[in-house]
Amino acid sequence: MDVVTPPRMHDYENGDEEMRRG
Repeated sequence: MDVVTPPRMHDYENGDEEMRRG
C-alpha cells in the first residue's frame, strides 16, 4: 500500500497543476 500511496499523491499534484494551468 505504501507504493500505491506515493504515485497516487503524485498524480493528484500533477492533475492540480494541469487544471490550474488550464
